Amino acid sequence: MSYAEFDYWSIRKYVPEHICDEIVKNHTYFDDASVGDNHYSLSDVRKSDICWIKEPFYLNLFFDIITRTNRVSGLNFQLDHIEDLQLTRYVAPDGHYDFHSDGDGHSRKNVDDSVRKLSMICLLSDSNQFEGGSFQITSGSTDTYDVKLEKGDIVIFPSYVLHRVSPVTKGIRHSIVAWVRGRAFV
Repeated sequence: MSYAEFDYWSIRKYVPEHICDEIVKNHTYFDDASVGDNHYSLSDVRKSDICWIKEPFYLNLFFDIITRTNRVSGLNFQLDHIEDLQLTRYVAPDGHYDFHSDGDGHSRKNVDDSVRKLSMICLLSDSNQFEGGSFQITSGSTDTYDVKLEKGDIVIFPSYVLHRVSPVTKGIRHSIVAWVRGRAFV
């Protein structure tokens, strides 16, 4: 789906509800989230907890849909592998992550390093379990677009797209974040 100056792809009910529930139930060791490579805490930019998921079943599940979307969408980015999945928990009254990109597709420490090229969000919570917590994307201008997500829905977008989760004002919002890497854009 294209909208305004950015592209993203939504797939409704990709992850069955009972799998969403199992992910949240079985992954309970959360740490405070950090921002950037320096892993510093910056609560005005981000306030959430994270837990890493490394199980091959989940890695393969999300890598498959991201690579298929890459092909079907016509992006055809060169992709190598998926990073460990990040289970993110946003807790009211102000769990959030302000506008950011997951990578620019070019910057890397070493010439042979891979870069984040596609990002994915999967909502694991019922929308009636929290208020606020909208997933939003922007072109960097004043236009911000809410991407409507229900439990089990995923959205895939280029990692250089600015996006955020607005503050959760009531309840708890759980989601999985995935990043797929490949050679840097030329």
